Amino acid sequence: MGSLSGVSPTDQARQIADRLVQEPFLVNLLPTLDNQVLVELFSAGADLPEGKTLQATASFVERLNVFGGKLDSVLAAGRSGPAAEAAELEVFLAETGLEQEADIKLFFDLFKDRDRDVATTVTMALPGETVQQMMKPVPFQLRPLLKPFQLLPKLGIEYASMSLIWNPYLKCWRNALTARLMEQPS
Repeated sequence: MGSLSGVSPTDQARQIADRLVQEPFLVNLLPTLDNQVLVELFSAGADLPEGKTLQATASFVERLNVFGGKLDSVLAAGRSGPAAEAAELEVFLAETGLEQEADIKLFFDLFKDRDRDVATTVTMALPGETVQQMMKPVPFQLRPLLKPFQLLPKLGIEYASMSLIWNPYLKCWRNALTARLMEQPS
C-alpha cells in the first residue's frame, strides 16, 4: 500500500478500503488512523470486514461525526470573530452538559487538532466562569491551549500581584501541578 503521508484523507481512505479487501486482518489497525481518514473511510460506504474492532471503531467514528459537526458549527460562528465562536462553544457546552466528560474531552481534542490557534483564541475569549467550570471535566484539554499567565486570571487568580507575596507557594503549587499534569497524556 505504500506510504500514506502527504496523501489526502479521502485518498488514504480509498487506498485503505482497497487494501482491506485483500487483507481483512488490517481492520484491527483502523484505530491507528487519523480521525479524518476514519470519517472518510466510513462515510464512503467501503465494504469493511466485521469484528469487534470494527464495531468499536464504527462507534467512535459515529461520535467523530457528531462532534465534528458541532466543531464545524463553532468554527462557522467564528467568522464574526472569537467572541462569536466562544458564544457558540458555550451553547455547545450547555447543550452537552459538563458531566459528559468523555464527549467534552473528545470535542476539545478535535478542536485542538483541527486548528490549535483558533482553539486557543476561542478558549481565551470564554468568560472566566466558563473556564472555571471546565477545569473539572477537561483540565488536560485546557492545558495545551492556555499558558499559566492566561489561565490564572480566568480562574480569578491575580498572578502578577501575588507573585512577590506568594512566590514560594506558587512555586510549590506549580511544581505539584506540573507533576500531576505530566502523569496525564495531552
